[in-house]
Amino acid sequence: RVRMIVLDEADMLVDEYQTEVASIVRHDTSHRPQIIAVSASTDEESTQALQALMPAAPWIVHATTGQQLSASVEYNMLKAPPRLFNRSSNSFNASTSTVSFWAGLATDIVTTDRYAAELPNRNGNDRHKLMLFLPTRALCDSVQRRMQSQDFPKDSLYMLHGRVSDEKGKRSVGFNKFKEAGPGSVLITTTVSARGLDVYGVTIVVTGIPFGTTLKEKRNGVLHCTGRTGRASAKGTALIPQSPCSTG
Repeated sequence: RVRMIVLDEADMLVDEYQTEVASIVRHDTSHRPQIIAVSASTDEESTQALQALMPAAPWIVHATTGQQLSASVEYNMLKAPPRLFNRSSNSFNASTSTVSFWAGLATDIVTTDRYAAELPNRNGNDRHKLMLFLPTRALCDSVQRRMQSQDFPKDSLYMLHGRVSDEKGKRSVGFNKFKEAGPGSVLITTTVSARGLDVYGVTIVVTGIPFGTTLKEKRNGVLHCTGRTGRASAKGTALIPQSPCSTG
């Protein structure tokens, strides 16, 4: 007999899997288990969807008021060249210029002092430890290949997205190596890494997911991605692109 159901990252569950979640929650209505939904980023739409799953009016507890960005993270806006964007999708395109842009930016951040003043909070280290979020798996692969072709140290460059082979645990082994890596290392990833991962020592997050115009886009593209840095008592830095379609 199930007595309690906990829905973690509840806003994402009802955004993307509402039918499946409803089927699980309502599977056995005779016992009416307690349902607990937890999220750092609900909005009115997701809250209403969650309430609809409840057998009775729920208690709603707010730990903070509104959409709170982390006080331990310094947020910076990046004005990327308009030619790198698809205006129809408000997303970066996959052109060679876009690949060069992200590969060059990541390399400069972790191997040079070019942005030392603009992107602080290295936590006492001489180099950043970077998570680079990109909108598609194909763009991740292209940026990784470009950085490798430009002699970025292979033992400091890591990848994680849904198509990375998990044969013999390669996906988790690679991610664990990044967790253990020191300053100067880079993880190229999609939003698959935006939630639920705690990686020690990440001093900067660069998100290639535009700021967006809706609250859903903002929480998926900014709140959770940038939450991978500035964790616990550490300070962090976030760099967020402002597309020609964004209002900020």
